[in-house]
This record gives sequence, structure tokens and C-alpha cells, in this order.
Amino acid sequence: MLHGVAIVSISLSIETLYNNGYDGQIFIIDNDCMSFDFQNSILGQLCNGWGEIFIVSEGQITQKFLGKTSFINFRNYLKSMSNNS
Repeated sequence: MLHGVAIVSISLSIETLYNNGYDGQIFIIDNDCMSFDFQNSILGQLCNGWGEIFIVSEGQITQKFLGKTSFINFRNYLKSMSNNS
């Protein structure tokens, strides 16, 4: 079950993507439904419920934003990407 901080992070992330014109897919996965071994095999680590963000391209995780600053780091990444284009 998603809890407080994770819900805020997810909501802010989706809003930020929407405001930046993102039109791709977004998957929200509740890691409470995943065993530790499955998380490790799929994500390469255990998530801690901060609303961690993974960018996936061609079936591979290319960026990870983890911990309590996951949204802030994700937002800064998006800003840096838009500044480089």
C-alpha cells in the first residue's frame, strides 16, 4: 500500500511530467507486493517507500532517483535535460 511520502512524490512526478509535455507511459508499482528477491532481480535493489523513480529505456533502467530526495533529484534531472536541448 502506498503511503504519504510516496504518494506525494508520485503525484509531483506525474504533475511535473505532464507540465513538461511528456506523453509516454508511466507505471506505478507498489513494492509491498514484491518480494525482496524479486525487487533485487528487477530493480537491482530494495526500495524504501519514498516514491523512488526509475527511468526505463528499451527495457533497461537508465536512471534511478532514490530515497527521500527522489522527486527533487528527478525534477533537477528534467530541468538539466531541458536546458541541454
